[in-house]
Amino acid sequence: MKKGTRAVLVIGSLAMILGAQNAMAGMSVELLGNGTYSMATGTPTSTPAFGYPGGGLNLNINFGSKTAFQLGGHYVTRVLTTDANSTSNFVSLNAGLKFFLSRVFSLTVGGYYNYYLTNPLGLSTSDQGLAAGIGWALPLSSSIDFLFSPTYHYALVSQTYGAANSVTSSEIVGFVGFVIGGRSK
Repeated sequence: MKKGTRAVLVIGSLAMILGAQNAMAGMSVELLGNGTYSMATGTPTSTPAFGYPGGGLNLNINFGSKTAFQLGGHYVTRVLTTDANSTSNFVSLNAGLKFFLSRVFSLTVGGYYNYYLTNPLGLSTSDQGLAAGIGWALPLSSSIDFLFSPTYHYALVSQTYGAANSVTSSEIVGFVGFVIGGRSK
């Protein structure tokens, strides 16, 4: 992603958060950095690999005190190690439900869709699947939490590349960042 595009996204996100404090009583925004641990399967066999950096935003719209609808967009770096390391970058769109198990812990279930920005292997298609994650939010103030949330992406599609190679790109995405705004307690 180009530096200018990243700067516009960051500035726009901060303006939205700061300008809508009162309107966010039933919403919260998560500003996140991420890294991926790819555990792809296929032919040839892929070795698990760590990809970094990435980041993005999640918007949580609360339904009562224990549930929220979560919609997110993230820039993700994935490393697949088959014959050699292959680093792809993509935009991941996530949607699901977030269940607040306590003031500190949450469970998120839903789905994801990855759109490739760079695709050095020449994978035949973008990937999508199911997502489930746990969250740990450490309160820093009345309206800001520090968040750590590992999420598992279970790919539902196999992608082909080369003459007879295929890969199913399941992975763990580790999100670290801040939750800002109203939240369920």
